[in-house]
Amino acid sequence: HSIIAIRVVSGHKDTSNSEFRNIKISIEVFVPLTQWIFKDSNLRPFAILGEIQKSLDGKKINGLGKMMGGDFDLNFLTEEIGAYEQNFWITTYE
Repeated sequence: HSIIAIRVVSGHKDTSNSEFRNIKISIEVFVPLTQWIFKDSNLRPFAILGEIQKSLDGKKINGLGKMMGGDFDLNFLTEEIGAYEQNFWITTYE
């Protein structure tokens, strides 16, 4: 089965305005290579990443701010599994 893991990676004060904090949220998608191809024209890891981006980019989180991002990178690739990391940022006002 494919697995999605969500991590709050970091929070840093904005250097130009200390009232703002940038929070980085990372979503990791792990897909077994045997499940990469399905009947659609899209490969499974990219279909999952696309759905996550559609769901979260621009989403307002009460008490925090608006999520922005969706860029992704290959985290690692083995003979059994492929892992991608997708990043989002929230800028909060303190």
